[in-house]
Amino acid sequence: MRSIEELDNVLMLSSLKEVAKSLGVSCYRLSKWKLHSKELQSGRPYHFGKCVFELLTAKIISTDNLKSMPSDGKHSKAQEAVAVFIAARAFDAGATAEVLGPALSDPSLTAVLKEGDPQRIATAIRMSAPQGGYRFQPLRNNESAVIAVASPKTAALFSDRVWCMDMSVPLDVGFRCGTLEERLALGLMDGMFDVLLDQLPDEEQDAKEWEILEKMASLDVESKLATIYESMLQSPLAKASGRNLQPFVGSGSAYSHVLSPGDFQVVSASIESMELIDEEKLSWEQVMEVRRDSKARRSLRRFLNWLDLEYSGKPADAVKDAICLRFEDYNEALKKHGLTTKTGVLSSAYDASLFLSLFALLAEGDPSDLTKLVAGSILGIHALEVVMKVLCVHSAAFNLHPTEPIAYLHMLSRLPETKMQE
Repeated sequence: MRSIEELDNVLMLSSLKEVAKSLGVSCYRLSKWKLHSKELQSGRPYHFGKCVFELLTAKIISTDNLKSMPSDGKHSKAQEAVAVFIAARAFDAGATAEVLGPALSDPSLTAVLKEGDPQRIATAIRMSAPQGGYRFQPLRNNESAVIAVASPKTAALFSDRVWCMDMSVPLDVGFRCGTLEERLALGLMDGMFDVLLDQLPDEEQDAKEWEILEKMASLDVESKLATIYESMLQSPLAKASGRNLQPFVGSGSAYSHVLSPGDFQVVSASIESMELIDEEKLSWEQVMEVRRDSKARRSLRRFLNWLDLEYSGKPADAVKDAICLRFEDYNEALKKHGLTTKTGVLSSAYDASLFLSLFALLAEGDPSDLTKLVAGSILGIHALEVVMKVLCVHSAAFNLHPTEPIAYLHMLSRLPETKMQE
């Protein structure tokens, strides 16, 4: 099994004559095209995939041209080369929109990425629609859903359904939408798995397989792939499912990537130094046990959305008491099911235009001092600190259900865990 880097290196050609032959053009025409390709100007050897990518970007050739170029099989060499080049760069760049944009917007290239060639591309990018009869239950209209790479089990306690890459997720918890972007994201993770596995000696691969899977679901990988939420998954999946799909992230860097700079004003509300569920100590069996407890399930979800528009128009003291009650119910649910916790930060981002009046109410009439938001009440009773920040973020994925939170951060500290006892 070859890694994507090995596939990528096969595409190195030693001369301009080889490049011209693979493109099906004369050396004279290729010399005219050199002005539009840094790779063709860089000297031998030439990366064929990069050459094709640059010529496509400069609109010197089109994807229709690619189809008629020399081929060893179903797709032309140029189509395969640029597909592998895009995939390889996606690993390096965390699958950013700048790299994947040309592939996602072009039917000819997406056909290569979707179908692949068993010998050259499929081992690196397996566009993994569920296989072997593994089928998730369809999303229902009344179900909430989030995207969670690094904390799917915790996310499943707060939401009905979770889009994740953990294939041990129960079929009535996980979900898929079947979009091209989704298959591409899953395929990139498959390719990354192959790359990591191939770095090990053959005799260690079977024993290390689960270790690699755990590494791929780590916060470090989540941070590197955070741009996938906006550039590949969040907006397309939201449109396909007809609902908001909030990212549920476990690191500050991933949260910052999700809330990338733009012109849409949001308020990020954070409760700091509180007891949060430890994903590493949580099993799917525990998750399903809690989900069967309707009271505990409701308590956890109500606290995740502790800022609620239903409070608007009510007296400030009544709102603060209601929020404190949600916090107490949350702790009671943790204790009832013996969930292990760590101190951490719980954050949610909200549409500022809808929530600023509520913030002003809770800040006792002073909307400029957002740090006073329930800080006096919660801080005095539960020793918690509430921090508010106004941010301007990119809004493309946040326009389906503006009354809902935009994103969640459930970030654990490195402090020792605590097992909640009754």
